[in-house]
Amino acid sequence: QCHNLEEKIPGQIRSVMNIQEATAKALLVDHSALADAQQRLSEQLGRPTEQILVTGSIDFYDGDEPRIEIDLVAPDDALRSEHYIYRSGLWQRSETDILPPERKKPLPAEALSSVRFDQAAELAQAWAAKAAGVHAVVREPYYLSLMPLADGSRFWHSATIETRRGQYYLSFRRDGSVWEFKKL
Repeated sequence: QCHNLEEKIPGQIRSVMNIQEATAKALLVDHSALADAQQRLSEQLGRPTEQILVTGSIDFYDGDEPRIEIDLVAPDDALRSEHYIYRSGLWQRSETDILPPERKKPLPAEALSSVRFDQAAELAQAWAAKAAGVHAVVREPYYLSLMPLADGSRFWHSATIETRRGQYYLSFRRDGSVWEFKKL
């Protein structure tokens, strides 16, 4: 009887690992995981979201290496940013902080509280619907980014939609409505 149990354990471990991998790859469409990532950032930094300032883009990735990347204004120096990466439920500060040359003005920024990470899941669904409508080769986005514009506003940039007959560009306004959808 013992040998029967021992043979099942590696298979059970593989099943659990497959479930974990599938869950991790679905970060971009998981509302609660995205909201949790935003809350964990606040907890890890020990500051409320109103006091955490985002500068630059917030990048959401799925696929083989699901993660979120974000640049925050350094709490001790408004002229410098710190780069953070979220993977497998943990935020880590990256060694690739942006060090602007002789910056004299504080970085343009907005409070993390004004951003909803879980909005990326809603936009991933909208992207998938557009992709299905044009018979895309891939029906789920691997990338979404909340990008800053020169006027201080933001928009959602997305992965290009690939079809057998061409490519499509899709972007969204901050509120989630389609800003631009065009064949390239």
